[in-house]
Amino acid sequence: YRFKAKCDGVASCAGATLNIFYPANHNYWEMTGMWFSATHAAADAVVNVGNYNPLRRIDLKHIECSDPGSCYNTKFNFMGVDLGDFLCGVPGACDGCTITDWTYPSAPTTINCVDIAKLLWL
Repeated sequence: YRFKAKCDGVASCAGATLNIFYPANHNYWEMTGMWFSATHAAADAVVNVGNYNPLRRIDLKHIECSDPGSCYNTKFNFMGVDLGDFLCGVPGACDGCTITDWTYPSAPTTINCVDIAKLLWL
């Protein structure tokens, strides 16, 4: 299953809440990726990806924030998801961006996107 999400216009998903939920009985284990490829494309957005199958995790291959402010203050919330590459394309693309793993709701883990990202300008 090759699911892709794209916000590729200026502020096209800014301030939005994007919900992608997999039910317990699904047979899809892979998401190709998410691309935020315009200025402020997902600024102040909340992206929720939830997997309700406790037996297997979703493999989210790629997230890319390529333009100035494209993931500014974006909040990614994952449950039952393994993240592959996270790319920040230019300085400021991922400022304030966080990823929270809610797989264990009593002990969520939050990290800054820049801390795990491949910084393409270095």
